[in-house]
Amino acid sequence: MGTLIMIWDGDPANYYIGGDYAADIRATAAGYPVNGWWSAGTRKADLHPGTPVYLLRQGNTLPGIVAHGELADGETFAAHERRRNCVRIRWRRVVDADDRLPTEELELAMPDEQWRGRGASGQGLRGRAGDATLDDLWRRHVGHLYASRFDYEEMHPALSKGMTR
Repeated sequence: MGTLIMIWDGDPANYYIGGDYAADIRATAAGYPVNGWWSAGTRKADLHPGTPVYLLRQGNTLPGIVAHGELADGETFAAHERRRNCVRIRWRRVVDADDRLPTEELELAMPDEQWRGRGASGQGLRGRAGDATLDDLWRRHVGHLYASRFDYEEMHPALSKGMTR
């Protein structure tokens, strides 16, 4: 199984239960991975530790990729009565919605993929070539963001509160 795309509506209240979007941005900007989880939709098979995962923010406001990580294990679990088929994810980089990899760029680079109105989390990309393309797009996109933790603090002082040096 290749890369998985997880879906988020962008509402902080719908970020994973127990998770804190702003704190995850701060931690990963400082180089610390964050352990979290997300619904895998209906997927129950082909879930392997290390499988790349991207979080796609959908909707009318600031759609695009806002996080990248990998499956921590291949197990599914019930995180909540309404979220039964969940997977553990080690988020390597979570970015503010203003710093997302925009859907428009994804559509230009990967026109055969469905980037808007994607139905459920846990869907894969259509081919292995798409995995490499998305990985490259993400690396180039975040490569210029926050060259260091201190650049991040200057760009986002409100989110940087509480970070220790």
